[in-house]
Amino acid sequence: MAALEKKIDAKFDAMQLTINNHRSTLEHLEQNATASAESVTELQAQVKSFVGQVSELTEKCTDLEGRSKRQNIRIAGIREGMENGQGAREFVAKLLMEVLGLDELPILDRAHRALRSRPEHFIARIHNGRTMENIMRKVSSQRKLTFNGRSIQIFRDYPSAVVKRWAAFARVRQILRDKPGVKFGILYPAKLRVTYSEGEKLFTDANKAWKFAVEQFGTDK
Repeated sequence: MAALEKKIDAKFDAMQLTINNHRSTLEHLEQNATASAESVTELQAQVKSFVGQVSELTEKCTDLEGRSKRQNIRIAGIREGMENGQGAREFVAKLLMEVLGLDELPILDRAHRALRSRPEHFIARIHNGRTMENIMRKVSSQRKLTFNGRSIQIFRDYPSAVVKRWAAFARVRQILRDKPGVKFGILYPAKLRVTYSEGEKLFTDANKAWKFAVEQFGTDK
């Protein structure tokens, strides 16, 4: 019996040692898990902060780009070679004077064709802000613009990020178009304003605007 008790005590001591080792290991793992959770929480806060900063910087860059293009126009529909050897600035100035019936040639700071993906686009910077606004008034007053028998378009050269935001409202505008008593327009940089019988609504989220338009006016079908 004494020998058996001695063996049992030895095994018990060994088991106790193992349990103590496991307990120590578990405590160590628990500490590491707590530290990891705290690190993840801290990293999540940093990522959220960085996302906000990136979003803010993106908006500032878009705003700066928009300001730099404030007196830029795009002319679409001009085939390559229509310049007939003229310089880009001279050609665009004469085109604007002819198409819009301007009293004199507008002064352009620069003019060039767009990237090769849109070779039929001319981009020009109008030197004078008043001349720029006069050009845009002329454009809006004419339903159709043509040059050498070819239909063209003249519009402001907005940043691509702004154009993409506007495009997101396309299906909403399709619903609102021709609805009795409904007026809508996009405010710069990308805010849809809808005026109807119950008042005025402003949207920066295209999905929310879509939901509103469907609930109020039905689909475009």
